[in-house]
Amino acid sequence: MSLEDLNASAPLGPVFFELDQSDLLPAGQAALQRNAEWMQRWGTTTVLVEGHCDERGTNEYNLALGERRAAAVRDYLVSLGVPAGRIQTTSRGEESPFCTESAESCWSQNRRGHFVVVEVEPRPPAVSTWGTGARGISVRARSACTAAAQLARAASSSATPTRVRATSTPSATSTGMWRP
Repeated sequence: MSLEDLNASAPLGPVFFELDQSDLLPAGQAALQRNAEWMQRWGTTTVLVEGHCDERGTNEYNLALGERRAAAVRDYLVSLGVPAGRIQTTSRGEESPFCTESAESCWSQNRRGHFVVVEVEPRPPAVSTWGTGARGISVRARSACTAAAQLARAASSSATPTRVRATSTPSATSTGMWRP
């Protein structure tokens, strides 16, 4: 999957703001919680948060407001445990509207923090699986597919449930493209 395809699938949801505000609403905080969980699963992914505004106000005002919105999103993600170095910010002001009609229903779509994935890890996080059963099964796999197959085999011969743990450190020699 290319970076363009990944961004087209929008794995990170937008955050919407009230008119002339950069304070996060409860719905925005909930969206950022989901985004933080996604970013923690994909531990070396870097994102760009774009601060957008509606067409009302001067260009200068909207660029400053867009920057405050992007910073509010970044700061909240950092408070949820996402490293600040993985979050870039920029202001788009009113220059890149998502909706171009001059109506509140459209303006509200433009007052947002929008996510763009700018860098992804070369492959999904390493998956470690382990379990013990009648035969003392211990399994380690590098991908979710391999882990699932090994888990199925282990579960069929194991009296004890098998556990799965994902880690966010890909192999140093990995060269494959990241896939969701």
